[in-house]
Amino acid sequence: MKEGIVERLKILIDHSSNGNKSAFTRKINVSLSTFKNYLDSKRTDIVSAETLIKIYEATNVNITWLLTGKGEMYLNGQEQNFDLENILQHLTPQQKQELLNRSQEMYLMNNLKQRVEDMEKRLDEKS
Repeated sequence: MKEGIVERLKILIDHSSNGNKSAFTRKINVSLSTFKNYLDSKRTDIVSAETLIKIYEATNVNITWLLTGKGEMYLNGQEQNFDLENILQHLTPQQKQELLNRSQEMYLMNNLKQRVEDMEKRLDEKS
């Protein structure tokens, strides 16, 4: 029987947090009640894109494996090789929009950070 994302999440919790859901949710910075909703759901598209990113950042799990079951659970410490087209095919329109929104927020934050650094540099030069 083909495993779904919920089953793969449970496997990941077993491997990364010895099956302790509370420890896992603290590691990925998601509330336990929210995460339990993911695990109890019969839907396979319920995990938000933001949560998927948090899971990847905290565990270095192979996102392709988590979403599709293809490949290895981890990439042996190698940098994650994203197959973006494959990943996007498995996201809901809402998850795609969340990724786009997060990307835009990151762009704006980086732009703001650069502007602040430039202003600080100019102020230092004037002093």
